[in-house]
Order: sequence, then structure tokens, then C-alpha cells
Amino acid sequence: MKTRAFTSILALLLLGAATMYSAHAQTASGSYQFSFEDGYTKTLDFDASMQPDGSASGQMTLTDEATIYFKDVDGTGVEEEKVPGFYLKADFDTMAVNKNQAVMSGVVKDSSLRDLIGRRVLLTVED
Repeated sequence: MKTRAFTSILALLLLGAATMYSAHAQTASGSYQFSFEDGYTKTLDFDASMQPDGSASGQMTLTDEATIYFKDVDGTGVEEEKVPGFYLKADFDTMAVNKNQAVMSGVVKDSSLRDLIGRRVLLTVED
């Protein structure tokens, strides 16, 4: 009987600790659609959470329907390139939260613009 009571109390303490952590867990998420004067829709979806070891986990997806023009601005003779919109997906590995502001950063894992893959991305949000 003593062992059963001890096991029950231990389970309640562990459950209480897990609930306490989730109540103080730092998270940020959102989904936004917006446009600028170009009239094209841009979409941003993100979800991030702080891990117990201080790192972060989560992801971000950004899409833009606007045509992007790559021009030869330095005169090297590179042909102008035109890309009809783009997307990028990043995995977050760092997060800082201060009151109602959060900053997340990570690495681009996939993009229709291959030059962006492997680059760092930073997202700052305020609630």
C-alpha cells in the first residue's frame, strides 16, 4: 500500500512539473497574408517554441507571388533573370522572447530560389 501511495504521489508531482513547464513555455506562432503596392499576395506562416535546453524548434514558410528580376547591376554581363514568385521554408534553431516580442532565427532548408538554401533567416514579431 505504501508503494502504491508513493507511486501516485510521484506521478502527481511529475504531472504538476510538466504542467508548470507548459504554462511557462515560450512560443510564437502566426499566419499572415499581406500585400504591398505591387498588389501581389505574400504569405507568412510560422510556429516556434523554446526548448528546455535554451534552443528553439519550429519552422517558417514565406511565399511571394510577385515577379523577381535579377539584374546585372555591376556590369559583369550576366543575363537578366526573371522569376515568377518564390517560396522559402526555414527551420528555427534560436529564439528569444521579451514580453510580447519574439525573435526567431534558423536556416533556409528549401526554396524555389536555390541560392537561398543554407542561408540564415531572422523573423521578428510582436503581439
